[in-house]
Amino acid sequence: MPVAWHLDDWPYFEHVVTPTHGMTGLRDPDEPLKVWTREFDYLYEHVGRGLLTITMHPQVIGRGYSMLMLKQFLVHVTSRPDVSFTTLGDYCEFWRQGRSHGLPEGAGPARSDAWNS
Repeated sequence: MPVAWHLDDWPYFEHVVTPTHGMTGLRDPDEPLKVWTREFDYLYEHVGRGLLTITMHPQVIGRGYSMLMLKQFLVHVTSRPDVSFTTLGDYCEFWRQGRSHGLPEGAGPARSDAWNS
């Protein structure tokens, strides 16, 4: 399933420093609220149908200040008609209905002689 750092709670809230990397975290919860809300609004208003995957880690989102942000986000999302929630497993099963596991005709790897033209 598609994931994106801007839709993940970890980079916003976790402060991680290693010898080669630093993630500042410790952000104001309004930052992910604004990003997640705008992403949802764009998809709802311009795409209309699909899946928005927000990645949340229990040890991150489960803190008081981030739970309050999550509640605001959920209130916003559920205020729109025809919005539902599901698990990724159930969505995958729904998406696979009527699709084959193979590639469509002509979508395979390029013929080796195509590079010699």
